[in-house]
Amino acid sequence: MVLLVVGVLLPQLAFCVVVVRQLAKYQQAASERRFIQSAHDMALAVDREMNSTEHALKALSKSKDLETGDLEAFYEEAKRVRETQPSWTSVVLFYTNGHACFSTFYPFNGLREPFVNDSESFQRVIKTGDTAIGSLVDRGPGTMAAFPVRVPVEVNKKICYVLSASLQPKAMGEIVNGQRYGTEELTRTLVDAHGTVVAQTNKPELYVGKPASANFDTHVRSIDIGIYRDESDYGRPAYVAFSRAPMSDWTAAVVVPTETIDGPARRSILGVVAAGGALLIISAIGAFVFSRRVSNQIATAAAAADTLAAGGYPDVPPSNVEEVERLSQALRSAADLLAQRDRERNESLARAQAAQAQAETANRTKDQFLAMLGHELRNPLGPIRNGAHLLTTLAHDSPELPGVLDSIERQVVHMTRLIDDLLDTSRVARGKIVLQVQRLDLCSIIAQVASDFGHEFENAGVTLSYQSPDHPVFVEGDPTRLSQCIGNLLHNALKFTPTGGHVRLTLVATLDEGAHISVGDNGAGIDPTLLPKLFEPFAQGPQALDRSQGGLGLGLALVKGLIEAHGGFVQAYSDGAGKGSVFTISLPVAGFEPLPPAPAPKFPEGERRKILIVEDMRDAARMLKLILSAGGHDVKIALTAAEALDILQNFMPQVIVCDIGLPDMDGYALCRRFREIPALSDARLIALTGYGQTEDVTLAKQAGFDIHLTKPVDIPTLKAAILADVLAADAPSPQLPTNSTPTPEPVTDADPTPAAT
Repeated sequence: MVLLVVGVLLPQLAFCVVVVRQLAKYQQAASERRFIQSAHDMALAVDREMNSTEHALKALSKSKDLETGDLEAFYEEAKRVRETQPSWTSVVLFYTNGHACFSTFYPFNGLREPFVNDSESFQRVIKTGDTAIGSLVDRGPGTMAAFPVRVPVEVNKKICYVLSASLQPKAMGEIVNGQRYGTEELTRTLVDAHGTVVAQTNKPELYVGKPASANFDTHVRSIDIGIYRDESDYGRPAYVAFSRAPMSDWTAAVVVPTETIDGPARRSILGVVAAGGALLIISAIGAFVFSRRVSNQIATAAAAADTLAAGGYPDVPPSNVEEVERLSQALRSAADLLAQRDRERNESLARAQAAQAQAETANRTKDQFLAMLGHELRNPLGPIRNGAHLLTTLAHDSPELPGVLDSIERQVVHMTRLIDDLLDTSRVARGKIVLQVQRLDLCSIIAQVASDFGHEFENAGVTLSYQSPDHPVFVEGDPTRLSQCIGNLLHNALKFTPTGGHVRLTLVATLDEGAHISVGDNGAGIDPTLLPKLFEPFAQGPQALDRSQGGLGLGLALVKGLIEAHGGFVQAYSDGAGKGSVFTISLPVAGFEPLPPAPAPKFPEGERRKILIVEDMRDAARMLKLILSAGGHDVKIALTAAEALDILQNFMPQVIVCDIGLPDMDGYALCRRFREIPALSDARLIALTGYGQTEDVTLAKQAGFDIHLTKPVDIPTLKAAILADVLAADAPSPQLPTNSTPTPEPVTDADPTPAAT
């Protein structure tokens, strides 16, 4: 309530201060105008005095004695006129060359001042033919300072003489004193056109005849009338109001203390602030006293609220304050409602916990299902693929058999890709992907991927071209995963490029901007509405009923996840439907210079191996034996773990290819048994299984397997695993900064022929 009072009164007080301040400004401006008018009146009085002298001189200049040339008679007439003007010291008649004819201050023939003292005003009369007011002139010791008023004397319409009257400064002092309005003024000053003080009300003996201050001179030279702040002769701050007389060009000034002008405004503001402060204090005290009556009851209600928050039932006594009483009733109602809400919350929490447990169970079941799905789908694909490979090797007589086998191979590859994409996308989403990072040449990767897809593009009637730098471009990455990403983009481009179209694979790289792999086509293009969600799982454009361009919609999402795991990024660009598209992979460059070559493998590629295949699927085992035997290897088959251990009594293999899901013992336990046999210490153990998730690879390495291969295995890959050195342990992928690159244009039919095809 105190704050409420202060909040109400403070704006009003501020408003009053603003109003009073504004009124004070008006009052100050009025005071300034009053003193400026006082200075102006004084300047006009000076001009009136000058004007009176001018009229007297002009009347004297019309004397007949001047026309007849009787200067002595004119001298007597001038003396009589001077006696009627108490402020005049003398009347002097000059020739136009500056020599004086006579001065009434001396006898007619006793002139001792042959030349003019103020030549500037004299020359002005000669040039303009008009009246001129001179400046105050001190003519030396024993003489009084005076200033002249000069008029021209014309004889036969020609200026023959200049008639001057010398006036004493005390005459102007009387005018200055006579214009004084009140006691608030400190002093009044009259300054001639040359800045010399002619009259002053305060200590004239010290200032008359002396130059005015430099500050005064600066202000009066810039404007004719005004007021400024300065210090008075007493060292007190003061305002100086001044006005320049239009006729004489002299300046009249009035000096007043600053308190005279600023004091009323300051006192008004201080009065308002004091009154407002007192009102604030009184109101705050009243609000405080009144609020104490209410605060005790509010404190009781607050204690009841604390009780309610702690789970108890609030006991609030009746209150004579209506609002507090309503609050008490609300607290009691809230307690009842909270009790009901607690019961409902506990029931909802129980249901949510049950749903969460069910969801976690479903998630584990899903993971197990995916692993089982991959295993079960890969197991039958293995024998089919191996059989097709073997038949391709053995078929020489039937002209149609190679085509049939090639069709089987393509479908197996397609189904394998779908399974791999499904499982890999799940791994990327869960952060379970593990990269086999090494230094590799992107040019070699692109050339190999283009070669691998060349047959598919040729069969589809689509031109595939690639272009890369003529020097190696090294990056830190997983060669298999990078090949998979580029292959997914090529496969995607092939699906949406019609027969006769063109797909271009391009690599450009710099150390500063990184490596950029672009796959551009002139195919179906991408609808602008699909671009923002193109890299999300299962994102696909509209499909026909035959789904000839179908798939799971996982390829691009997988590419995005894998490239980001390499520290890069991928982006897509298209001008719209029917205008082609461009997909660009950007990766950090590790350099352009190759590392020292790796050591040579332990075994020559053509050396014969003794191989044991442990596989519970008879068809798969038999096909593998036929393929490897055709390569010159000595191969034995075991359908169970016990049979494998029995074979070791008479046959000691150099390589063991072992399935994980065996009926009598899992492959991990069997691998550990193999590692306990001294004669198998140098043998290469290869896990060949349908379980291909990250944890499966980890379990295989922990069990002692050298290599983990996923069904259906590519036969060249299996042969390379049998013959090559055991790879080093997995290394995590370094997190490298990403770079940006301009979006390339889609491929068109007018694209130039690439450097390599």
